[in-house]
Amino acid sequence: MLKPILFTVALLLTTIVASEDTGVSIHKAQSEETARLIEMIDGSFEQPTPDSPTKAAKVFLSTLSPEEQHRVQLDFKQETAIDWDNAPLYEETRNGASFDELNAETIRAALQLIRSTQSEEGYKQLTDVMKADAFLHTDNTDDTLGAGLYSISIHGTPSDDDVWMLQFSGHHLAKNIVIHENIAHVTPQFLGVEPGQFTWWDGVTYEPLYDEKNSLQTLFDSLSEEQIDAAKLGELHEDVVLGPEKDDSFPEKMGIAYIALSAQQQELFQDVVTTWTVASPASETVHAYLEEDALDETTIAWSGHTDMNEPGAYARIDGPRVWLEWSAKDGASNASDPHFHTIWRDKQFDYAGAFVD
Repeated sequence: MLKPILFTVALLLTTIVASEDTGVSIHKAQSEETARLIEMIDGSFEQPTPDSPTKAAKVFLSTLSPEEQHRVQLDFKQETAIDWDNAPLYEETRNGASFDELNAETIRAALQLIRSTQSEEGYKQLTDVMKADAFLHTDNTDDTLGAGLYSISIHGTPSDDDVWMLQFSGHHLAKNIVIHENIAHVTPQFLGVEPGQFTWWDGVTYEPLYDEKNSLQTLFDSLSEEQIDAAKLGELHEDVVLGPEKDDSFPEKMGIAYIALSAQQQELFQDVVTTWTVASPASETVHAYLEEDALDETTIAWSGHTDMNEPGAYARIDGPRVWLEWSAKDGASNASDPHFHTIWRDKQFDYAGAFVD
């Protein structure tokens, strides 16, 4: 449970069910505990942007008790760093400590640390995924889900010169962020959401993966029947292929080549890559993916459906470095709800290349 917090938050009541085109609406009141945490998340956007990840990490660590620091600060080694998952809490344990186990001061410092490693768009998307889990926790009375069950850990010693890592993970979210000279390298990154679109207690509608889905759908809608056939994979994929525990397992390149696309389609293709990598504050990463030589060796492929909303729809982009996957699934909590998984990997620079032979 969250440790006592020295302010009062009114319990938010349910809203009137929104129209169908605004997504799934909540039918139950959120708990005071959820309301407190969401208030801290929303309040984090109003704080000054941290100067650097290293400074933000030192502030965060200073708020921990000795026991908490023992759990949260780990050695930076491969076997620990690659130990992450996107499953609900009952299926996997996490490195570090969850927000439910930390006090308000520490949570606020943790949020600013995470924010320091993301673009503003990436941080907003991350917190929207957490809100989706709070939605599921409340709507399904499921204690294996919730915004308080995301865990944070630091691997190594934060400094301006040494390499260290921030890991933040939970249901539908895994951020593995290696910091070198205060530059954040953000892959591998898992993002998912269920329901795909949902309306919050205050009437605001969220769709955390809308931009990724829309850019990908726009590209597929532009392809001719011949191009669709050329891009089709020979087997179905029920989920992303290179999720947790799949480091360095990249399959043979398949699909239709970027160079086989029209000039307009190539622009749409580049828009997909740019949109999906928006979380990265380091633009040179995206530039490397979009260099002419890299694009000449990049493909797009699909299986199941080319409608990215349909359960069973799967798509991937595969380049010399960039690897992006989309998977649409049946809802796990509510079978009729849209449920999406994505992964972004960098073949050369996952974990900032720290574990590449």
